[in-house]
Amino acid sequence: MLERVSLYRDYSWRLSASVLSVFLLWLSLSAGSVDAQIFSLPHNDDTPGTFFGASVALENGRAVVGASNEESCGEDAGAAYIFEQVGDSGNWERVARLTPSDCEEGIFFGRAVALSGDRVIVTASREFFATQRPNTVYIFEREPAGEWVEAAQLRADFAHRAEGSFGADVALDGDRAVVTTWADTEAGVQGGAVYIFEKRGSRWERTARLTADTVDEGDVFGGSTALEGDRLAVTSAKLGDEGRGSVYIFEREDASGTWQNVARIPDVNDFFISLDLSRSRLAIGESRAGRDNSGQVRVVVPDASGNWHEQARLRSPRPYRGGAFGTEVAIHGNWIVATGFDEQLQLDTNIDRTVFAYRYNQDAAEWRFKHVMDIGSVSFGAAVDIENQTVIVGDASQDTPGRAHIIHIPFLGPSASMP
Repeated sequence: MLERVSLYRDYSWRLSASVLSVFLLWLSLSAGSVDAQIFSLPHNDDTPGTFFGASVALENGRAVVGASNEESCGEDAGAAYIFEQVGDSGNWERVARLTPSDCEEGIFFGRAVALSGDRVIVTASREFFATQRPNTVYIFEREPAGEWVEAAQLRADFAHRAEGSFGADVALDGDRAVVTTWADTEAGVQGGAVYIFEKRGSRWERTARLTADTVDEGDVFGGSTALEGDRLAVTSAKLGDEGRGSVYIFEREDASGTWQNVARIPDVNDFFISLDLSRSRLAIGESRAGRDNSGQVRVVVPDASGNWHEQARLRSPRPYRGGAFGTEVAIHGNWIVATGFDEQLQLDTNIDRTVFAYRYNQDAAEWRFKHVMDIGSVSFGAAVDIENQTVIVGDASQDTPGRAHIIHIPFLGPSASMP
């Protein structure tokens, strides 16, 4: 049986009147959350610092969890785990542990993962900002008998050394994979790129290399990416504490098969920008934005003419200075989840991190806060993904054993259609 993780924590150590009032506020904001089911995925390694949960992906009763610092074939070699929901009980079981065929120490396999059907893509990325390194991205496929095997290794084009380290982030949708790089900032070179690979026959071939139309001083294109069919989004961060980044949206033309930059979302107030794409909705996390840098999530959609515009700005139901709301974000259909710190006991330091859930109300044409997920961990929400009302949350840090949790958000109210 999977361990059930309580939504409540023991507050008996400090039950003053002010603490009690804040605790009651938390309960009111968590309306409905007490009925949510939270289960830890089974993982027997209690070694601190494996970073199990540093990356997660969820689809159709299957989950992937990266453990980028696990000592698999050597120190910081990494691993990735596949879990599946089995039977009518809803329990989750581990069905595979993935490591690359050319595994070696220090490759941080599992730093980023993505899942689509019977395929998983996993990065082995040593650094974010460096001259180009021979990082590899791996694709695994599930065979009819149920075994997961390594099907392909993807690499960058070494003719473009200034674009930096390959494998900063990955996305996967059917027979199409996207891999980003980040520029070599130490050399003062801006840039970065997005590689698109497609499966043709039994081989994965590189079909496109995308860059930003305009790269200004300090721009670092290619960090995070999201893919949905013939549409993809990619971030471009800006160096410096006050730098404002951008998100570029590309779409593939049916006739020519080429990818065109159709929109640029400017003024994104973050450096490590989180984003996710669901049909015609793009969610962008801005952990430094908002009043007192409390953070926000921007929702962007296209109009009938294909012009992208802002639909909403989501903020924490209890914002505070430096709350980093939007550090991680995921969207699926009418649900958005976002990570942010929580100062619910009014202490001077961040005591834990929570994941907030929002749902789009079609009748009111607005996003509304619905639930807060909180287990009392400062690393909870290190990575998130959502499908319908099921959420996977990574809980990974240097000092504690990594964990990943499956959370079923209770359904409240009528469904809302997608635009």
